[in-house]
Order: sequence, then structure tokens, then C-alpha cells
Amino acid sequence: MKTKRLPVGKRNLRVELEATSEGNRTATVGIDPSWRVGNVIEDICRIPDLRIQQTTIYGLAKYEDDEFFFLQRGEKISTYAPKSWSSNEKRNFKVHDPFVLHLKIQYFVVTPSLQLLDYGSRYYYYLACRTQIARSKSIIPLEKLFEIIAMGIQAEYGDNNSTFQSPGMAYFKMSHFVPKWVLENAQIKYYGGEKTVRKIISTLHAELRGITQFNAQLYFIERAVQVADGLGHFYKLFSDGKSYKQNSTSAMLVICQTGIRLHKYDLNQTEAFPKLQFEYDWNGIASFEIQNKKLILRPENQPSCRKHTFHCGYYERARYLLNLITQAHIYDFNQLKMFPPEPESKKRIKQKPIRELSVDNWSPRPQQPDIRDSDTGEEETDEGFFVDVTEVQIKKNPAIRTLSVSGPPIRVQKNNHIHVDIPRHTSMSAADNQIRSPLKIKIKPNPNDSGISVMPLESNRSSITVLPIETKSSLVIR
Repeated sequence: MKTKRLPVGKRNLRVELEATSEGNRTATVGIDPSWRVGNVIEDICRIPDLRIQQTTIYGLAKYEDDEFFFLQRGEKISTYAPKSWSSNEKRNFKVHDPFVLHLKIQYFVVTPSLQLLDYGSRYYYYLACRTQIARSKSIIPLEKLFEIIAMGIQAEYGDNNSTFQSPGMAYFKMSHFVPKWVLENAQIKYYGGEKTVRKIISTLHAELRGITQFNAQLYFIERAVQVADGLGHFYKLFSDGKSYKQNSTSAMLVICQTGIRLHKYDLNQTEAFPKLQFEYDWNGIASFEIQNKKLILRPENQPSCRKHTFHCGYYERARYLLNLITQAHIYDFNQLKMFPPEPESKKRIKQKPIRELSVDNWSPRPQQPDIRDSDTGEEETDEGFFVDVTEVQIKKNPAIRTLSVSGPPIRVQKNNHIHVDIPRHTSMSAADNQIRSPLKIKIKPNPNDSGISVMPLESNRSSITVLPIETKSSLVIR
């Protein structure tokens, strides 16, 4: 069979897609090396098998050392490609080095029911979550995991067919839904191994009859967060340069929708997912900073000596992690403004009660709530103080990415004393530590009128003029 000849100036790009129930998928796209990464993503999402409309939440990533590194949308695709791929020499397109990328979720949504409206975006998001759970190493209660898997099968195959999908039949691939550690569990091995798992999942799948694939996909996406390594970006961190050369990982950095998590590696349990050590939401982080090859995290409302310092291996990797954390924070801040969390009374899905594992003797099943019309059961989050992100700057020496923020304006209360409100300042950089110092002011008479001027010592702060008060009162500065 003759290979289709590419137009002049175009190259073949191989993109690895998320696997479906039929198996792995690979797309080969002919692109121009001068195209931007964002244009390439839009061109890939228009493939008839994908039909993804929400292209902003997905990105192209390179796979290196069991980690995915996302490409910058504004850069040319040729900057990340091998030299032979982008060369202008006339040669057969099969000769150059292969250029392989992966289409992955780059930004995580907070309300899937409102942000994943088209079928293509929602289905691909579901496939990504299903792949992560199938490869999960995090151990959670089997009851919760089996319910999540059963909902994933409902989203993939629809209602259970009692003729061809009876309990125990192999109508789904275990490698697409069930993690390996489940089959190695001592309790599962004692009761029959893989055959027992199929019976349990098939029975739970039969109980979900009547739930549409749309609702099942949303439930599966929302519950994938319960698994520690189910949804997020995972990167290895090291204690120092020596441990990096020896490939001795000390911690795992997880960038998720709500913030970041730090998992500590246990040398005795190398195969299991590392245990959670620290978890910070975006409001609980005072600053992120890189110094040479080190990544420094400072928690909010903690002394300056309290910090986490990790070695990233090399400078470009540290710079990449800082940029990825910044962009994830900005995206989450913007989507919370557009899609605020729903109140508890209006949420859609309610968490089902945990069932007892029973295979041989099925006990009477408790009545399950209607998932289509019930609530989610998730805790309602109070509205807190969110900073207004105005700009992102990069300082060259040292390389620090700063999130400039602005707090509420200063208001003067109209009462019998002078009151100065200092806005709460939150920053993503340690470079703003000088601004975080208390406001120093001085009081002097205003020569233009009979009022009093309150002026800050710093030149970049505005002064406040308060008119004289007729009643006799003391002067109070807060």
C-alpha cells in the first residue's frame, strides 16, 4: 500500500490518545513545523473520532522518565521536535526521528456538569480519569473502588444486559478498569481472585440500570478525585543533587485542581504510591520560588523559616514546575469566578452507602437513592478571600515567577476616630516579603485646610486625608 504523500513543508506528528474499550489509539497528523502548539492542539481536536470543543483544558505533552511535560501553547512546535524532524532538507518523511506527543488533561475542571457540555470533551476527560484509576497504586477501600469502577462501566457500556453481561462474564477488560494491586489483595485472592472481582463489579453494574451515560460519566469524573493518584500531574522531587544523580526520589509533587500535595516516599514500599505528607490549597500557599535548581514552597500564616525545599534535578525542570503551578493557580482562580461551587441543596449526585462485599450469598440490597435526582453529598465550601490576579512576571536573577495581587481598597470609616484598614495581601512569591511588613504611617497637619493627613512612609502608598471632627475625641490609629 502506498503511503500518502504529504504537502510540501509539512511533517508527520504522531499523537498518542487515551485508550478506549477497543484498545490504544494513535493519530498521525500532518502539520507545518512553523505552527504554534495551540494551533496544533486545535487541529488535533478536530479529528472526527475526538470532536473536542473545549480545547483549552487539554495540552500536548512529552513523555520523559515516567513524567509528562506540557508544551507552551505560544511556542512553535519545531522548538520541541528533533532536529531531523524540522530540517528543511529534502528527504523521505520516514527517515527523520519520530516525534511523538500525548494529548493529556492540562487543567482540571471544578464543575464537570457545566464545563464539559459537549460529548467529545466529556468523553475524553472520562477516558483520562479511567486510565489513571486503572494504573493507580494508591490503596483505598475496595467498596469505594468497586463502586467507582462499576459507574465507569455504566458510562462505557450503558445498562447491564442480563443475557450477555451476567455476573462473572468477561464483557469488559480488567486492565482498562481495575488496578493491579486489587488482584494482588490477600482477601480477593482468598475468595477467588479475578473471577470474584468480575462478579462483584457485574453485580454493582446491574444495580445502576436507568442511569444515563451522561450522568455516569459525570459521577465517575467527580469521584475520581477520591483516589490519590486518580487525577493530577505527578513529578518526582529530590532532597539534594546527590540523590538526583543516584535517582533516589524523596517526595512526589502532585498538582491538582484544589492545590498541591506532597507525598513522601517510603524505601520499604517502593511499589505502592507514596503516602500523603502535606496538602495545601491555593489560598494556603504564601509563595513559590526557584533558586538555581531548587524549588521552595512557603506556607501561608507560617514563619519565614518554615519552608519546603526540594531539588528538581536541573534548572529547566525547576522553571517548568514553577510555570505549571502558576498557570494551574490562575486557571483555577478564573474558573471559580465563572463557575462558583453550587450550594449543597442543588448538587446533583449523592454518595451511595458502602455495601458489604458478598459474592456467594447475596444479601438483600439496601434501596439506592436515585442518582439522577439526588444530591452529591459533598461538603459546601464557604466563600473565602480570593486575590485578584493582575499579571505574571519573570525575574531573571534569581528566576522567580511572581503572582501580583491586589486586595480590597482602603476605606475610611465615618466615625469619631481615624481608622486605617490595611488590606490582606497574598502573594505567590517571596519577593513581596517587604510589602508584607506592617504599614508605617505618620500624622501631620495639612496646610491646605484644617484637616489631618495620614501619609505612609513608603512612596508607593497613597495618603488619606480626614476632615476635622466637631466632637471632642481621642486620636486612634489602628
